Amino acid sequence: MIKKNNSCLETKEEIEAYVNEIREHLNTKVDLKDVGAVINSFGFNIEEEKINRDIYSLVFADHTLNDKIMIVNGNLRPDEKRYTLARELGYYLLYGVGKHKYHHETIKSKINEENIIEQEVSCFANNLLMPKDEMRKYYNIMLYLGYDTDDMIECFQEEFGPIPNEILIARMKEFDIKYKVKKNTNY
Repeated sequence: MIKKNNSCLETKEEIEAYVNEIREHLNTKVDLKDVGAVINSFGFNIEEEKINRDIYSLVFADHTLNDKIMIVNGNLRPDEKRYTLARELGYYLLYGVGKHKYHHETIKSKINEENIIEQEVSCFANNLLMPKDEMRKYYNIMLYLGYDTDDMIECFQEEFGPIPNEILIARMKEFDIKYKVKKNTNY
């Protein structure tokens, strides 16, 4: 498996290819819906602590001791924890490999969608949890069957595991899947 050494991948396509390589490598070893198992396969222990709501997660890695820990905020919803862990793995694999010691924390107020690192890490997490080709395949099937977007969201959640709705909807928009809010006809 290729390890990125503190260098930015140039395009979303390169990140997608890197994640696909990781998924292919792990496919027979772990359930890819189980983000914890994926992260454990990279030598991390995961701990859950109830900490300040503004802190999503903390990561500590000391390569000299082969000690790697991800701490995820126990106050987050399960879908938020899963997505946060996928993002932290992205931070580590895209930017942390090769460092003697690595520490990262995701704090809500620090997240800036204009930031290229944040975009790349989101791209990593999106491709790890919701691979483009698989999403497109299921979307085409659901479109053929006449599913509305709410039904599609439910099916995507079943197929790919819990993902925050706002993240899933944003991912759907990448494929030009229009999210239509159902009109409430009950007055």
